[in-house]
Amino acid sequence: TGSPVLTCLGNKTWSHSVPGCERVRCQQPATISQGVVLVSKLEFQARVEYRCEQGFTLVGQPSLSCLHTGQWSASPPSCVANLCPDVSVGHGHVTQGPRVPGDVVTVTCDLGYVLRGPARLVCQVSLDWSPGPGPVCDPVNCGNPPQVEHAMAHADGFSFMDTANYSCLPGYEKRVSLMT
Repeated sequence: TGSPVLTCLGNKTWSHSVPGCERVRCQQPATISQGVVLVSKLEFQARVEYRCEQGFTLVGQPSLSCLHTGQWSASPPSCVANLCPDVSVGHGHVTQGPRVPGDVVTVTCDLGYVLRGPARLVCQVSLDWSPGPGPVCDPVNCGNPPQVEHAMAHADGFSFMDTANYSCLPGYEKRVSLMT
């Protein structure tokens, strides 16, 4: 700190105060998402260490050094998930564990829905679920309502809980059949 050059003046004094030397310091290191940075010092040659939370893997340099320039030796690393993604299925239920490779999820559909795709998925080392693509719960489809002689059917739709109403053709009326 101070002027690096002092000049002897005619009045037998130096032009500036005596300079000092201070240890180089780096800025506080950047934080990372899903991880922590362990810092003890910020001075020249100090080291910081990065660690990820459980379920995440460190990508990049795990430790950085404070250089003579006051800069860290590398960019901060990042933490990437080492879990398979959450599985969610509309109109269904998923039972799943911690989502690490080898874990199994099972899918069941709500009443009135039918499963299309696999009911059992396994988390792979690639962090994908297999087999893919994932399952879907589709509404049960009853198809066209049954035909009735001398009547017309009017359906709101053909899926779970849709209704069909029948009306008799002219000259015919509804009859109630008694079940025994």
